[in-house]
Amino acid sequence: MAENVFIFGAGASKDAGVPLMNKFIEEGLALKNKKISPTEKIDFDRVDQAITSLNNSLYSKINIELINIEDVFGLIEMGRLLNKLPGYENAEKIEELRKSIIKFIVVTIEQKNLFVHKEGKIASAAKTYAEFAGKFLRNMYRNNISFSAITFNYDISLDHSLSFYGIPYNYCLPHSKNKIKLIKLHGSINWGICSKCKQIMPIDFTKFFTKFRPSLQPGLSPDQIPIRIGSKIGNFFHSGGCRAKLKDIPLLIPPTWNKTDYHHYIKVVWKQAAIELSEAENIFIIGYSMPETDLFFKYLLGLGTINPIKRLRKFWVFNPDRELEKRYKNIKGLGIEDFQFFSSTFKEAIEGIPLEYLAKS
Repeated sequence: MAENVFIFGAGASKDAGVPLMNKFIEEGLALKNKKISPTEKIDFDRVDQAITSLNNSLYSKINIELINIEDVFGLIEMGRLLNKLPGYENAEKIEELRKSIIKFIVVTIEQKNLFVHKEGKIASAAKTYAEFAGKFLRNMYRNNISFSAITFNYDISLDHSLSFYGIPYNYCLPHSKNKIKLIKLHGSINWGICSKCKQIMPIDFTKFFTKFRPSLQPGLSPDQIPIRIGSKIGNFFHSGGCRAKLKDIPLLIPPTWNKTDYHHYIKVVWKQAAIELSEAENIFIIGYSMPETDLFFKYLLGLGTINPIKRLRKFWVFNPDRELEKRYKNIKGLGIEDFQFFSSTFKEAIEGIPLEYLAKS
């Protein structure tokens, strides 16, 4: 277990081009007539029409405006569970919409989260992630300073940056090998689901690039290339015993509402997150706003940090929104020796965590 745990929210991936939750729908729909295929446009149109229809239906009864992708995704998931959604007369139509919202999220991330070339290979999706992995985490890894990463984000910016700089990692899924732990609480655009045994099958970059060669797209500069790993997930097969084809959408879990519906897929990941938090001496939270509705993280943090023989030395939060400081202060316990809130961006956070302050394994 690592003594240093980094927790990443949407603010960390903003620098890599991924829209924040409250801007995601707007920026995603702006792609409709630009960078997507005719098939993808069908899914985008379906999501666009659903948001308009749901807003009209809900607003007549309750003051809700669906402008946040978390709310839309969560509402569709609830409709799927209850088999009831305004304008969708049966379970098949609701499931069709659920698949479209996932494809909408995947394609938007892929088209906004562009990667750059470095020394003939695809490098990080953003300078900040490159600096974090290449200069910071690689230095920690070489100096045997133990760390793990927990992220709420679907994108692959951190994953690919670790891979590019030779830092071995695993997702803490069944049969994972003992490497640096990269724990993705809400799934990932490169996590396929076996159509037969339902196990999660992550697609690594070597496997993807062997099958698909990223190419330049019209309107992009030569160093801007999308990695369409989520859109191509259905072209791969489960490498385990069943050898079945993967489903055509990756495993993405709604950030809000009822995550327990997915526990059979991902409970081993959540369990490892709790273990990492319980063993941590230092926790650094970067770009996570900790919404009031996200009781899942509060419970995970509360239960995970229970350890009668180890004290939590540092609990540092980096977020440019100063108003979040009170929210974090309200949940911190008396056992934290050093709580600090830094009104900082991701890049400033990297510069604010000196290596000599970190616990050594």
